[in-house]
Amino acid sequence: MNLEPAYQAYQYLLSDLYNKVHLYAQGKDKATVTSINEMAKHQALLLCLAFITAGIATVFYKRVSKQSRQKSLSLSEVVDEKQLLDNSLLKSKHQYQMLFDKNPIPMWVFDQNSYKFLQVNEAAQREYGYSQEEFLQKTILEIRPESDTDEVIKRLSEIGKENFASSVRRHKRKNGSIFYAEVSSHALPPEGNTQPRLVAAVNIHERVQALEEINKREKQLKEVSSSIPGIVYQFKLSKRKEYAFTFISEGINKLTDVSPDAIYQAPELLLQYIHPEDLALVKESVECSYKNLTPWELEFRVNHPSTKKSMWLRGHSIPTYGEDEEVTWNGTFINITKLKEAQVKLIESEASLHALLNSSPQAIFSLDQELNITMFNAVAAKEIKKFFLKDLATGQNFLDFIVPEKKACVTDSHARALKGRTVKFEEAVNDFFYEIIFRPVLNKNAEVLAVSIILRDISEHRNAIKTIKQNEAQLARAQELAKMGNFEYNALTDTLTWSDGVYKVFQVTKETFTPTLHSFKQRIHPEDRDTLQQEINRVFSQKLISNIEYCILLQNGSTRHVYQITEPTLDANNNIIKISGSIQDITERKLAEREITEAKNLLQSTIENVPEVIFSFDTSLNITYVSPQSVEITGYNENDYRNNAGLWLETMYPADRDKFLNHVVPNLLTGKRQQQEVRKIGRTGEMKWLLLRISPMKNEKGKIIRFDASASDMTQYKIAEAKRNELTEQLIRQNQNLQQFAYIVSHNLRAPIANILGLTSIYDRAKAEAPMNQRVIDGLVKSAQLLDTTIQDLNDILSIRNEENLVKEEIAFEDVLKDVLESISEKVKDIDASIEYNFKLAPTVVSVRSYVYSIIQNLVTNAIKYRSSNRKLHLNLNTTKDSDYICLRISDNGCGINLAKEKDKIFGLYKRFHSNTSGKGIGLHLVKTQAEMLGGRVEVESEVNVGTTFKVYIKA
Repeated sequence: MNLEPAYQAYQYLLSDLYNKVHLYAQGKDKATVTSINEMAKHQALLLCLAFITAGIATVFYKRVSKQSRQKSLSLSEVVDEKQLLDNSLLKSKHQYQMLFDKNPIPMWVFDQNSYKFLQVNEAAQREYGYSQEEFLQKTILEIRPESDTDEVIKRLSEIGKENFASSVRRHKRKNGSIFYAEVSSHALPPEGNTQPRLVAAVNIHERVQALEEINKREKQLKEVSSSIPGIVYQFKLSKRKEYAFTFISEGINKLTDVSPDAIYQAPELLLQYIHPEDLALVKESVECSYKNLTPWELEFRVNHPSTKKSMWLRGHSIPTYGEDEEVTWNGTFINITKLKEAQVKLIESEASLHALLNSSPQAIFSLDQELNITMFNAVAAKEIKKFFLKDLATGQNFLDFIVPEKKACVTDSHARALKGRTVKFEEAVNDFFYEIIFRPVLNKNAEVLAVSIILRDISEHRNAIKTIKQNEAQLARAQELAKMGNFEYNALTDTLTWSDGVYKVFQVTKETFTPTLHSFKQRIHPEDRDTLQQEINRVFSQKLISNIEYCILLQNGSTRHVYQITEPTLDANNNIIKISGSIQDITERKLAEREITEAKNLLQSTIENVPEVIFSFDTSLNITYVSPQSVEITGYNENDYRNNAGLWLETMYPADRDKFLNHVVPNLLTGKRQQQEVRKIGRTGEMKWLLLRISPMKNEKGKIIRFDASASDMTQYKIAEAKRNELTEQLIRQNQNLQQFAYIVSHNLRAPIANILGLTSIYDRAKAEAPMNQRVIDGLVKSAQLLDTTIQDLNDILSIRNEENLVKEEIAFEDVLKDVLESISEKVKDIDASIEYNFKLAPTVVSVRSYVYSIIQNLVTNAIKYRSSNRKLHLNLNTTKDSDYICLRISDNGCGINLAKEKDKIFGLYKRFHSNTSGKGIGLHLVKTQAEMLGGRVEVESEVNVGTTFKVYIKA
């Protein structure tokens, strides 16, 4: 029998098995694992067939030999055939033994009766870690975990002598490690008492682990998708507009009563549940997402088949572009029906809330995180209208209604409320007091949604508390001076016991006076006896703590005031068994209260009638007292200064504040009295001058404890002083002008008059036609014209100086400059001058238009007139704000002026500094005069052959 073809097939399968094992080791591909498994089955089957063939050949060989011996055949053909068969059989045995030993799959042969190993290949030795000898000493039960022994025996008994069996079982190596193996086995022909069975075991541990991990992840995915509040899905759409759901979670069952499997088979089922009015919108949005690859987001309705009601869904998914223009969306459907219903309820709740808020007597605001007003009630709108004369509207910022010094406090309170804290404080607005509450608005999860502000008018309550506190303070001071004693009355024995202090209060001794209820009542002033008896009766009837003031009579007939506190002690039956209390002599307190009241009234009356602000502050500069006149002078009351420690210094002009802190305070701390004039800004923004007189006050140890001061309003005095200084300056200027005018009259007028007198003296009256007479007349005309020009210039200057109550208006510098340039446009064009201007920092000024025009015209024409012949004229004009002035700055690159020589003459009348240029020398004088008439001044900077800059300061 020739088995060569079978061997070649086996070799091919063995080579293919090796390649796939190698591929599995590199990639651990699941398909490869499956292929290896199938190959292992084929190998085992083929090997079993090989052994069966070998067995049949052996039987055949014996039979042939037996027949040949029986028949004693001597034919050479039979001998040759037997020899051939023997050789083939030996070769096959050798080949199949090699296939068994060198097979890469662990294989062995064991006895099904004894479970002992009969033969083991090299792959099994490598896999399990046992040698050939060790294997042959063991049974197959020893390569299985002990816990699986019963199962193995049961399994072997079940398969019995059947030809083929396979299963996946756990195996154990020599080192104790456990792995999964796919076992294929085949029964071999029995040999005597031995029942051999061939086994091939493929290690599939990694494959099992991979499958377990896949199953685990699949389970987790299902758990996650089922736990998401909605539906998780994967949806695909091809370029042929064919769509399919490749995954959809179980939540679709609750929504449509359709299972995921049904949707996988017929995805169009979902469309019938979409509300008819939303179906087109859904299709359109999906098409748009497909074309543009943009996320698909849509809110739409679906009709539930069981409830017959519409539900709102919010769909959201992200598209992914795939092969063949196929787009896959991964996303969710969320049921937002309750959200939609909540929105309707929210609108209804807001209407109810507005009605509720408007019914509240308190002003209520609702603010967002940016302090913008989102809601308010009618009272809030009324309060804003009353104090700010503005209409309140949502969207306005709450800080717009807060004074600057309080904005930080409001912002901080709002921030704390956003963190869930309620902030409450009191604030004074003019003569009113408000309790302001910042309270967080929370949702069901205690998350802050907004901040509500409640303003409650507590003026009456505040004043009442203030009165109570003052009374309590007065009472506490009086009690320190009072004497006090204790007493106890035993109701069961009718005995009264006094302490030594009570004896002192009544000014009696234990030897001369025995306290009883009767003797005690005799010491009560007749006018108070009934009242005290009624109070005692009330204690017994109502069993309450009692306190009362009454008068007592001393042995010398004088009267003392006492204060009594009584507290009953009760037994188990609620009956009074004793009364304990204290009696305090409050005569001195009563007298002190009377004196304090009278003194306070006198002091208050004095302070209120003094026209100055009387105040005190401690060594930390915190105001501790301010008289009522502060409201009249500064607009701030005592509470304003107490609630804002820095208010006194904050409302002081910075320069005065620096002087106060750096000079006045250090001197005060050394014990020196100080005086300073300061400017303060009142509540309304009005500035007032105050004269401060401050005296340091020391305690008995000589330490400065506070400063007492007065502040008198000297605003009117300062105004008068400023006007007086202004008049003085004006008088000085007028005197200077008068001197200058006298000089001009004595020089500029005298010259033409002298010429006229001289010419008239040489005039020939006898001969009118004389040639000399004509020249005399020409000279007279020229001198008269010069005299007229001089008088006209002086008249113009005097007219400017005498003008009063000129109308002021808002003037744009750019408009005035354009008017000036238009009037001299031909001249500017002829000289090709470069003129630049920038009035952005101070574009306008409220002043006299004609003066501003004249100033700009004179300075511009002067720059053109006295330009340098060596360079092109560059003229620059700009404005800036300088304290209370607008500074007009005009610079040129002209000839310049020698200020070291001509500085004092530059603004003089008829003063000229360039003889090569025509001019009268009156322009700069007019500029200075007009600037001063506008309450300003003129400054000049100049350098010869470089240029000149004029700075005209105009009162803003």
